[in-house]
Amino acid sequence: MKKLLQIVILLAIGGIMRPAAAQFLHSGYLELGGPGLISLNVERRLTHETNGLGLRVGAGAVIGFSDATAGTILALPVGVNYLIGQKETNLLELGAGITCIRANNTPLKGDFQGTFGHFLAGYRFQPRESNFMFRVFISPIFGINGWKPAYGGVSIGMRFKNPKTTRAL
Repeated sequence: MKKLLQIVILLAIGGIMRPAAAQFLHSGYLELGGPGLISLNVERRLTHETNGLGLRVGAGAVIGFSDATAGTILALPVGVNYLIGQKETNLLELGAGITCIRANNTPLKGDFQGTFGHFLAGYRFQPRESNFMFRVFISPIFGINGWKPAYGGVSIGMRFKNPKTTRAL
């Protein structure tokens, strides 16, 4: 799991630092809530248009829970999404995926690892004239501990320019 986390972080940093990453990564964002808890994510559209199918992978962490407990939770969300909209600025986002979790010294469960599934339905704002991106969504999660329908999050990030079309994807 450490190796996968290192690869995801390197992809995210490499995508932000090098414009050439736009050929592979189409957006990167910080997500609060959602399947990665607090996570950095990268996304790839599988079409040449803003609408359509895409893949996302992220790495998230929560460190320290209280003065009495200093634990960590690592999360690796992976998912597929579909963007729907007439214009590129305002989009409906639908998706699903799975998140791998590894936790150490948590207040309620101690050490554990596992996976949970998630759905996603939300709004994505990404103006055509800029690289800015904002998302707000609900993301019900499910696993062996049941179903949590009232879960969601927000994201803020950027889209990378496509060097072939010189516009943001």
